[in-house]
Parts: sequence; structure tokens; C-alpha cells
Amino acid sequence: MLLFYIVCIVLFFIIKHIIDKQQQNKETIQLNTILEKKGVNNFEKTITNYRKNFCITFNNTERRIWCGILKKDEVIEKTINDFTIDNYSCVLSFDEGILVAVDSKKEKLLFVKFKKQSIEYNCFDFSSIISVELKENNIVVFNKSISQTVGKSLIGGALAGGAGAIVGGASASTQQNQRWMYSELKLLLRDLNTPSYSVSWHRESSSNIINLFDIREEAIKAKDIVSVVIDYINNKEKDNTNNITNSIADELLKLAKLRDSGIITQKEFETQKEKLLA
Repeated sequence: MLLFYIVCIVLFFIIKHIIDKQQQNKETIQLNTILEKKGVNNFEKTITNYRKNFCITFNNTERRIWCGILKKDEVIEKTINDFTIDNYSCVLSFDEGILVAVDSKKEKLLFVKFKKQSIEYNCFDFSSIISVELKENNIVVFNKSISQTVGKSLIGGALAGGAGAIVGGASASTQQNQRWMYSELKLLLRDLNTPSYSVSWHRESSSNIINLFDIREEAIKAKDIVSVVIDYINNKEKDNTNNITNSIADELLKLAKLRDSGIITQKEFETQKEKLLA
């Protein structure tokens, strides 16, 4: 009797696998047909979910991204132009999806949110980003800020752990052993209309087909992408500051030579010096 049950269970999973495979093949054909009709079937990269109803395809040569939700009677779609994907993090589950992508040449960050009935996207300039924060199960596990948020001081030093750090101490450590439910990535922005922006990845979005570890890792990868952007901003600001400092030093040397040669007076030298250092 036990052997009979085992055989039945094995047969059930074999038949289910065959049916799922046939359904996937059917959905792949439907997807390719739709992409061909939309003129995006020859794009460089196509990302879909298991059911093939969420789709992202992009062509960096044409600088174009096409996003679609494929339904029986319609296609909900968004086309994003003038964006080259250099690096990205993407999760497309059954009922929602998140794409986080970076265009290093244009210095822009792209966020695309897939819902059951809609696609939303937001694009931010690197220069608009102040900080990034990652939460897991409502516990902050990482934050990072640009180094010149407040005057010329390192705001990261005033926050927990410096300009970029794993925070939370024992809480963050304990979090690793807890059952992961969701991750949230939050940006603080230089924008009065949109002072902050967040995206989240949920356990509820997953199934047996989608690996929970992969979803969590994609959230971490998205955080890493924004973290590298902040490093880029900090290095750029540092280079600009060094250039300004060098320029002021050069001007002071020129003024000193003019003073020493008697072309300008000491008082005139001091006046110009104050203007440069103001």
C-alpha cells in the first residue's frame, strides 16, 4: 500500500511537470508573438517571470526599454526612452515586480514597479540622491549618505556607522536568523515634490517556483547599486572640491607675486584674498 502511494505521488509530480512545461511553451510562443507585434522581439535582453505575463526587454543600442503586462485581451505597456542599462536588479514574481537600473553615462537611476494592472516608473538624477536605506522586516540593516549633506561636514559620521554602514548592531544580527518577510529600499531626495521614494520586495509575492533567497538577494543588489552611485557622487564632489581649492591656491600665488613686485598694495592683496576665501 505504501509503495502504491509513493508511485501515485511520483506520477502526480511527473504529470504536473509535463503540464507546466507545455503551458510554459505555450506562454513563450504567445510572448514571442506579442513582442514581434510590438517590434521589440530583437532586443538585446528579455526578462520574464514564470508565467511569462510580466516582461522587460531592452535595447541599449537604441537606448529603449519596453515593459509589458501580458493579458488575454490586452497588453499594458510602458516604453522608456533615452536610457542605457549598465547594471540592474530585477525580480518579476507572479503578482508584482521591481526593476532597479542605472545609466552611468546619463547619471540616472531608474525604478520600474509592476503591479497586477499597472506599470509605474521613476527616473532620478544621481545629483538628487541624498541617502539610501535598506530595511528587512522593518529593521534598518544598512544606510548610506552623501558626504556633503550638511555644509562641508560628513553627515555619515553623524549617522550610525559613518557614510555607509550596516546598522542596528545586535538587532541586525538577530534579523539574519529571523524568517525574512520583506525588504524595503528607501531613497532620500533633493526634491520638494518627492522628498523620498521607496520600493519593496515581499515574501507574499513569491511561490515555490521563485526562490525566496533570490528575491532577498535582488533587494540587496539594488541597495548595492545605489550605494555605488553614492560613492560616485562623493568622489565627484571630492574632485570638484579639490579643483576649487587648487584654483584658489593658484590665484593667491598670483596675487602674492603681484604684491611682492609692487604692482598691488598689501591692502589690495588682503581685499582680493578675502574675496577668494569668502
